Amino acid sequence: MNIRQLEVFRAVVQTGSTKGAAHILNVSQPAVSTMIQHTEDQLGLPLFERVRGRLVPTEAALLLFTESSPIFSLFDSLRKKVEDLRNSKGGSLRITATPSLANSILPLAVQRFSVTRPDVRISIDMRDRETVLSYVARGVSEIGLLLEFQDHPNLGCTPIHQSRFVCAIRRDHELATKKSIHLSDLRNVSIVRLERGSVLGNLIENKFADLGEQPKWTIETRYCQCAYAMVQAGAPAAIIEAYVTLGPTYPDVVIRPLIPKIPVQSYIVYANDRPLSRLAKILISELRETELGIE
Repeated sequence: MNIRQLEVFRAVVQTGSTKGAAHILNVSQPAVSTMIQHTEDQLGLPLFERVRGRLVPTEAALLLFTESSPIFSLFDSLRKKVEDLRNSKGGSLRITATPSLANSILPLAVQRFSVTRPDVRISIDMRDRETVLSYVARGVSEIGLLLEFQDHPNLGCTPIHQSRFVCAIRRDHELATKKSIHLSDLRNVSIVRLERGSVLGNLIENKFADLGEQPKWTIETRYCQCAYAMVQAGAPAAIIEAYVTLGPTYPDVVIRPLIPKIPVQSYIVYANDRPLSRLAKILISELRETELGIE
């Protein structure tokens, strides 16, 4: 199965028809049908079933689609790099960051970087931490930003800033009158909890355990942004990392320091088998020098 067959196959999965695939590939519909038939014959597997006029991928096709996605991420990255080289004299830089950092420290640093380097093209992709690690390791992005880096066989890291967890509380909740929140204050409060087993969730879980406490909760999420939004929507409280509070804020939520302090470190990650570009090194310096006002 060659790359063109994969491209046609993925276009049919994405559009649900040979007509739609032909349109986005700029080829004829019969050419797409022929290619799909040839691919099925070659693989000895049915890839699609026709249901009410649409081509629905089989279980084998969905697996093939998922497994081929990294290949096309690399091709897309290469295409963009070639385009940047052709159209920009200043160079280019691709960054992938987790949501809280993409919405806080990264925009500040990139803006400072761009003021003196207006010809440099910067591409920013916001993803979950696993995708950040994968993209940097595979060269889709040159650098990544995330919280609490753990050892990785293909990646190195540079710490850029230390933040902490804070407590987001409904403005009309009785705890909102306190200047700081101790974990024991949350004993009878149903908090929005960060996902058990996640890196950030484990930091909070371990601190509760150190104090002999168990968090009370009914809502669990992986993302601090979601936890923050749930408090705005009516949940009593959530423990979130402070980077989130540098982005969009909510009128019905107050932020209070959390005691005892639970620090959280932000990192730049990069592939350890290839050198960083001059532009990446400059941006890393900007990130490390960016003042956020988080204590």
